[in-house]
Amino acid sequence: MERMELKSESDKKNINTMHEYLGIFRKLSKYSSEELGDEIGVSKSTIANFERNVERIRMSKAQYLALRTVLEARAEELEKKEKDDSLKNAIKLVFYNTEYEANKTKIKERLTAAGRICGVAGSLSVGTILAPLLPMISGAALLGTGIGIASFILKGLKDKEKD
Repeated sequence: MERMELKSESDKKNINTMHEYLGIFRKLSKYSSEELGDEIGVSKSTIANFERNVERIRMSKAQYLALRTVLEARAEELEKKEKDDSLKNAIKLVFYNTEYEANKTKIKERLTAAGRICGVAGSLSVGTILAPLLPMISGAALLGTGIGIASFILKGLKDKEKD
């Protein structure tokens, strides 16, 4: 099967960004690699390779568009059914945020931490993990966030221990 030719630098940037964040988006979407692969017609190992950002296995523009469509639909579904807007907010931070380039390092750092926590502590509220990032969606500077993600994570874990 022939790959679609990338038409612009914007396409390349979006695909590279999807490679960077796919693992986080998948965890926030509550999909396994196999389930997400089934949604777009690829194997779970292809999803794993996309997440590891393997240079020789780059996603095509069609795969990128399929992933964006599936993940954004899932974000709407999770928000409506489970009142969980974490995936929607993460997608907004990465793909729709005018402040993204200026704060890319901090956003990546925080979303990576959120993705790791979601992977090991599924019962911990993702909203709690992403709370320090939410001001970014409205354009406020992330660097001014006074409360670190670590304190939210620790508070959530301590609250779980009390139960």
